[in-house]
Amino acid sequence: MERARLGLLALTCAASHVAGAVSGDLASRLDPQQAPKLVRPALVADRAERQTFTRELIRLEWRKGDPINAYLILPKGVRNPRVAIMLYGFPSDLPRWPDDAPSSRLATQGIAAQSSDSAVQGDRDRGRPMREWFVTEMREALSLTVQDIFAAIQYLRSRPDLDAAGVGLFGQGSAGAVALVAAARDRRVVAVDTLNPWGAWPE
Repeated sequence: MERARLGLLALTCAASHVAGAVSGDLASRLDPQQAPKLVRPALVADRAERQTFTRELIRLEWRKGDPINAYLILPKGVRNPRVAIMLYGFPSDLPRWPDDAPSSRLATQGIAAQSSDSAVQGDRDRGRPMREWFVTEMREALSLTVQDIFAAIQYLRSRPDLDAAGVGLFGQGSAGAVALVAAARDRRVVAVDTLNPWGAWPE
């Protein structure tokens, strides 16, 4: 809880610098064509069947030592659904997707959705010194998460049960900044929506 409060305080102090730091020198080096490849096959660790959707928990690893647990919501009765990637900002540890309610709302719209933690938070800050966390490592966290989006799109496009020719992004908070940068860099992103994105973004 204390780290969450410190993160919000840091956001207040640093928001005006985030957009420049990410969309300038760092994001300019992010190339979707150079997205990391899976170092081992994707593993479906769990599958839950509900009336209107199937929820998969998939383990993805395209950087050794940084596995990603991603939820994928698949609407039932829809052949090759379009895909949205849902990103929730710091602090978040995927609290929404094991809950059936948000999954059901997406499924009733016929949309498949994937969500995972941003870098350097949730399951993805294990093994780091306590002094290293999302806010202190913000540049790394945001840039790696942009790369994660590029790699996630590659994975989604490899699945024959999805239509991921054009992907939508939703990002909240710090992940809103990530979604905007990724959408600007990757033409496979055809729609983007954000809620309170970090940074001093132009109107």
